[in-house]
Amino acid sequence: MQPPSSRLAAVAAVAAVAATGTVAATTPVLAQQGPDAAQVGAETIFSSLFPENVRLAIVTLLVGGGLVAFAPDTTRALTGLARKRPGFAFVYGLLSIVLVIAIGYMAALPLIGWASVPLLVLYLVVALCGSALGFLAVGRLVTDSQPVALAIAVVAAASTAFVPTVGPAVAFVVTHVGIGAIAMDLAGIGTPAAPAPREKQTPTESP
Repeated sequence: MQPPSSRLAAVAAVAAVAATGTVAATTPVLAQQGPDAAQVGAETIFSSLFPENVRLAIVTLLVGGGLVAFAPDTTRALTGLARKRPGFAFVYGLLSIVLVIAIGYMAALPLIGWASVPLLVLYLVVALCGSALGFLAVGRLVTDSQPVALAIAVVAAASTAFVPTVGPAVAFVVTHVGIGAIAMDLAGIGTPAAPAPREKQTPTESP
């Protein structure tokens, strides 16, 4: 199994691509003119291309697909951690919200507020990867094949948009389980592999 630092590097590489795509997707489109020459208004590329009820599924497909394709061992380790200790992962995911609130308050400070910008970007990247990892962990509850688990994860993410109240709540829990799994891995809080059992030695008779 890869050490946490190696897994973090693999996640960061995929997450950097995800963050770049997110920034590009959320860039405002130039306002268009309607038939009466009035500006209709600006919207993001992401919102203009995809309806709201499939956006979580698209994020799961793109980010989860990148994780499965380029960091399969890391993805398997983190989703395995989320499956083994979902309660602890969810608690650590909730603690990340407290961290974001603290960073938000820090952004208001005049001297060190600029330092919060990279931290907020980092949290955005972790949240994207955590969401995908959470739904991939749901997929791995059904099958251990990561490509099949990805397909199940996309369907599960899409289904949360069509169930009022319960769907968003499930998406919230699953996302923060994934975020918490990343936090637990960084902190080294996982289930260590059990040591191999010693071979039972047969007693030798003394002459």
